[in-house]
Amino acid sequence: MKILVTGFDPFGPDKVNPSWQTAAALPDKIFGSQIIKKMLPTVFAEAKDQLEADIHEIQPDLVLCLGLAGGRSKITLEKVAINYVDARIPDNSGAQPIGALDPLGPDAYFENYEVKELVDRLQQQHLPVAMSLSAGSYVCNATSYFLLNILHHQYPKAVGAFIHIPYTPEMGYVDQPSLPLAVDAQTITAYLTEMIQDLKEEKHD
Repeated sequence: MKILVTGFDPFGPDKVNPSWQTAAALPDKIFGSQIIKKMLPTVFAEAKDQLEADIHEIQPDLVLCLGLAGGRSKITLEKVAINYVDARIPDNSGAQPIGALDPLGPDAYFENYEVKELVDRLQQQHLPVAMSLSAGSYVCNATSYFLLNILHHQYPKAVGAFIHIPYTPEMGYVDQPSLPLAVDAQTITAYLTEMIQDLKEEKHD
């Protein structure tokens, strides 16, 4: 199997983005499945286009997009992406859109796997995870929405997921919760291990 994992480049005042740092720190293979890592730009239109091109090229069984959610204390598995953008700051191209992501699309897409079940299993491993019902209204939510849209229409057998990573201590937000990068990578590796096992079991059913 092939797994596509993406993270974003730095945006706003930050010099690093732990979503990409986490993706880059993952092993190249997990249970024989190839882990392919790609950086996405923190730009609404470009992130969508690059993600779609990467999916077409790689034809992955699972697409996991990682993003930064400063202020959260845990790694959060997103359950839903909404068809709305309200950019609190400009993206890296200077765009700051407000409104529907896709005027003809559904109001929301739910992740096409059992998020809560995965959260429960990871919590049993004492990993710092939680389920989230809001991916925000910035590039992360937009990317999650377009990911699920692409899979729904073009790759219905593939699984799409979005996970938010907190600040890391090195980013210097002393008044905000954070997690070490090593914990981020360990948790996402455990997440992928569970998902790959599930996908392999489904293929054998």
